[in-house]
Amino acid sequence: MAMPPGQRITLTKRIGEALMHDSMANIDLALDTFEVPQAQRPSEFWPGDLYEYVLRRLTKASGPAIVELHAHLYPDAPAPSSESDGPAAIGNWEEDEFRLFLSHTHAHRVLAGQVRETMKLYGIDTFVAHDMIEPTKKWQEEIETALGTCDALAALLTTDFVESKWCDQEVGTALGRGRCIVGIKQGTNPHGFIGKYQAVDGDTSPWAAEEITKGVVRALWVNTQTRPLMGRSAAVAFAESISFDNARENYERLKEVQADEWTDEMLTLVQLACSENRQVEEAVSKEPLAYGKPIPDLLSKHLDALLNRDASTGEPEFQSASTTASADDDIPF
Repeated sequence: MAMPPGQRITLTKRIGEALMHDSMANIDLALDTFEVPQAQRPSEFWPGDLYEYVLRRLTKASGPAIVELHAHLYPDAPAPSSESDGPAAIGNWEEDEFRLFLSHTHAHRVLAGQVRETMKLYGIDTFVAHDMIEPTKKWQEEIETALGTCDALAALLTTDFVESKWCDQEVGTALGRGRCIVGIKQGTNPHGFIGKYQAVDGDTSPWAAEEITKGVVRALWVNTQTRPLMGRSAAVAFAESISFDNARENYERLKEVQADEWTDEMLTLVQLACSENRQVEEAVSKEPLAYGKPIPDLLSKHLDALLNRDASTGEPEFQSASTTASADDDIPF
């Protein structure tokens, strides 16, 4: 049984708060000691705040590693469950998130796994097709179920992709179901029927997963079939923002959602986030024309204008931590 998602989020945030004021060297020491995988972007190239760096690394950590690290940092806290979040959870889609099936060869499973983790920041749940050359019967059933329920398929087109007897079958199944296909040109161009579909450039830099994710997300946004679902994923991602920078990024994506794409459910999601998610509630803009203004207030005004809401008689403005916040005071103590 996997660690409950809510518990994982709570422990992850508490670990981030405990480590964010330390040096990068000490943070890496702690995370490496508890065998937390490295971030896609090495620490020496990390451009953001240390809280976000910790959270980005912890997204790839196992459940037991998170529990043990939390116990080390908070020795007096009650011990949570240490149930693993390993293979048993692989075939289950996250509730309410966009479902993306990622087809890849065995040799590139590490990059595929990194893409899966990065996609989480966009409200996209990614099924990494297989982690072995010859899937077991149970794995084949998992793959068939994921192919039968996914919203879109992305294909990591490496030079060995066409030689795989599994990958082309996965693409063919998605084509047969009429699903959106996004080819990722990671060493080779789309071939066969997939050639007529949207393709994005791959990447070989240390932060390849981030760049590939951005390309696929852009493709899903412009596709008429997946765009409505992407609007909802943007609301989910905003509600689950893990840092101030992440909240700012998610707010910018919400501004791409058109008036007729907003639903009552999406409005409720973002409104609750503005009062219940600290990373959203206390985030402020760093854009020149809105510098220092709270993200909840900016989002409320944006929706008032977009949806023709009367701010004086319509929906109340979203709660924010402070209307006098400063971008230089972006980390609460």
